[in-house]
Amino acid sequence: MQLPPDFISRAKIVLNLELKDFIKGFSEPKPTSVRFNKNKSSISTIQNRVPWSKNSYYLKYRPFFFKDPSIYAGKYYVQEASSMFIEHIINQVFNQKNAVKILDLCSAPGGKSTLISSLFSNDSLLIANEVEKKRVTALEENLTRWGNINCLISSSSISKFRELNEFFDLILVDAPCSGEGMFRKDYKAIERWSPKLVQNCANLQKEIIDAVIPSLKKEGFLIYSTCTFSEEENEKNIEYAINNHTVRSVPVEYHKEWGITETKKELNEETQYGYRFYPHKVKGEGFFCSLLQKVNSSKTSLEEKRHQKVKKEKGDTYSLITNNKSIKKSQIESILNLIEESLRKEVILIEKKYEVFAIPRIWQDYLEDVYKKLNVLKLGIKVCTIKIDNIIPSHELALSNIINPDLPYFDLNYKEAILFLKKHPFDLDTNGKKGWFLVKYKNLNLGWVKCLGNRFNNYYPKNLILKKDFDVSECEVEKRGIELLVEGI
Repeated sequence: MQLPPDFISRAKIVLNLELKDFIKGFSEPKPTSVRFNKNKSSISTIQNRVPWSKNSYYLKYRPFFFKDPSIYAGKYYVQEASSMFIEHIINQVFNQKNAVKILDLCSAPGGKSTLISSLFSNDSLLIANEVEKKRVTALEENLTRWGNINCLISSSSISKFRELNEFFDLILVDAPCSGEGMFRKDYKAIERWSPKLVQNCANLQKEIIDAVIPSLKKEGFLIYSTCTFSEEENEKNIEYAINNHTVRSVPVEYHKEWGITETKKELNEETQYGYRFYPHKVKGEGFFCSLLQKVNSSKTSLEEKRHQKVKKEKGDTYSLITNNKSIKKSQIESILNLIEESLRKEVILIEKKYEVFAIPRIWQDYLEDVYKKLNVLKLGIKVCTIKIDNIIPSHELALSNIINPDLPYFDLNYKEAILFLKKHPFDLDTNGKKGWFLVKYKNLNLGWVKCLGNRFNNYYPKNLILKKDFDVSECEVEKRGIELLVEGI
């Protein structure tokens, strides 16, 4: 790999005697890691585990993921191992049983958002924001696959978050950066790199820090991360945040055998902490992160607040917030029957232009304020669309973790599952049945079919159709399961 000379010169200042090993690390094989969805998988092997992420594992080699139906069902997410360290940070400072409000500011394609949503309760609110409209599609697809109700997708300018003053308990800023840590993974990142790009990114990152800190609650936490090595984009921006805002640097506990490099700097009688992931030291790509906490002079500490019970009202009746008087009471009952019975009193149904969404009941206290200030694209789980007297269940609901597990379904084999995802014809013994049926692959929901007696219609969304052609007979590993690659078989 031909690294830019200016990049090497800059790295030498930081790494000194480690420079040779650092450069050699870019030529080493790229590790592949996946994080399993705890609601859709029960893998429990201890081997090949990513040490700082509970449900994450390294694979023996990188398969053709597009050949595996279970990835479309949200069984796992292919995520770079170093970036999963945010899970370890969150576990250190939060009691996830409590309802909190979280912002993932630069969230596409959704890896960190799916991770965060899994760490907190259904009553929490995760706003996954992506400024670039063209990147929102991937974010929405991945959050849909993951299936959690506690997510809201926004495509708002960063400046808009100033208006949500002291709203969030946790903010993740995975800042756009010069991408040095991705050189091994993306050769185009090498072509794009220059010292000027580093400086431009550093300036943008400062603007982002200035914009979001006002929306952080006092004693709330901000995780700042990049996939680059430059001090300008990492430690110097943390120093900038400390010098210009009422935040302090918080140390993160970790095990030395993980290979993480901790950086320290004495600043204003306090210590500034950062955590670097070098490819020659960790089994992962280049990464940097740091934890900040907003200073609070209040007597009640965040630690005390975190252990207070969150009180939420569970209404005796179900709610439907709607301006559409044509929706019948019988339809509301039918819609609720699509949702797991134990969760029905935990949610509120919201109808917008004949689309019905389920959101956590606790969101009702602040959702209107969020709507006024942000460009909201998706909230909670879309349950269905209403067309006159017909209720059309959504693909989102099929993949969600709130769906009624007792709904009727068909089991598909591997070939049938691939044909379903491609929307190609295949035989299904409907046995004269009529109505909506889930289709499953290895007990994972893939989507809906509507049976019409002697035939059926495939309701897999057109925009998600699997377009790649391949011979299904050559997919032994994919047919047997991704777990085999974790176990090294």
